Amino acid sequence: RMGAAYAGVFEVSVVAGLITVLFITVIALTKEDSQVQENRWPLIVFPVLIILFVLGDIMIMRKFIGDATPYIPAITKAENFGDTFWTKRTYDLLGQVGVIFAGVFGVFALLKRKKQ
Repeated sequence: RMGAAYAGVFEVSVVAGLITVLFITVIALTKEDSQVQENRWPLIVFPVLIILFVLGDIMIMRKFIGDATPYIPAITKAENFGDTFWTKRTYDLLGQVGVIFAGVFGVFALLKRKKQ
């Protein structure tokens, strides 16, 4: 019906990232300048982790793609994208819902006020 499955897939994907970005923006804008302390470690740790992840991914995928190449035409068949996503890719949806909840609970933890 009018591509509702496709709209749902894209909406969940966009909202999972959008909500997290909005939460981070709200926290950054509501803190006073004196409360915001920038750490230097993310500038080093995150690029190193990303490089390690990409290198590991390249090594792993090279092995799997090399092994699976003769079998790819035999195991692929055309299916409806919406049916595939909503029935066979349920774990992707759970991951996106997890990202949304992580953003919500992160905001609650950061905005929690201490009793005086």
